[in-house]
Amino acid sequence: MIRVKYRANGTYFSSFGIAYAALQIPGGIIVDKVRLRFLYAFMLFLWSVATLFQGFVNSFKILLGLRASIGVFEAPSYPANNAIVTKWFPETERASAIAVYTSGQFIGLAFLFPVLTLIQDKVGWRGLLIISGVIGVIWAVVWYAFYRDPDQHKTVSEQELKLIRDGGGFVNKSTVIRKKEKFNWNDFYEAFKHRKLWGIYWANFV
Repeated sequence: MIRVKYRANGTYFSSFGIAYAALQIPGGIIVDKVRLRFLYAFMLFLWSVATLFQGFVNSFKILLGLRASIGVFEAPSYPANNAIVTKWFPETERASAIAVYTSGQFIGLAFLFPVLTLIQDKVGWRGLLIISGVIGVIWAVVWYAFYRDPDQHKTVSEQELKLIRDGGGFVNKSTVIRKKEKFNWNDFYEAFKHRKLWGIYWANFV
């Protein structure tokens, strides 16, 4: 019985990781074609709704499908994060910006763990999923309402736009020179031929 339980838990948690990892590259392609203001809000809304619905289901298969769908909807998030940083920061500041949001998710989770534990203790795991989903839906609305690209943001001055643009930031699509290039397998293998990257992949997936 215990072995079956752990097997079910492993299947449930790995379904997210498999879907998330498999769709990273397709997610990056989508990010290049869809406006970030809409795409991020749309993704966030869908994975939050999937999280929320997990609090109501009584079927393991449906629960598994919802968990995998979260991986599907979250897959473009990292490419989107990088695209946002590319738009808003000159090249000399991008590494710091990426380090902040990458570490922020783990630091935030660490600080919120006691709060999440308390919520689960009060309302159960179903209630925790429902509350988390509702917060995500609200945040999707907030993102869509407030996010703008640099050239469309009212608080960004011409001086700041110039700083971003001169530093290699793509403040809008017109600043990006797009050239159609044939698919090159060497570019694909680049993500898998470095030992350090495999260490990162393993640490994140496990």
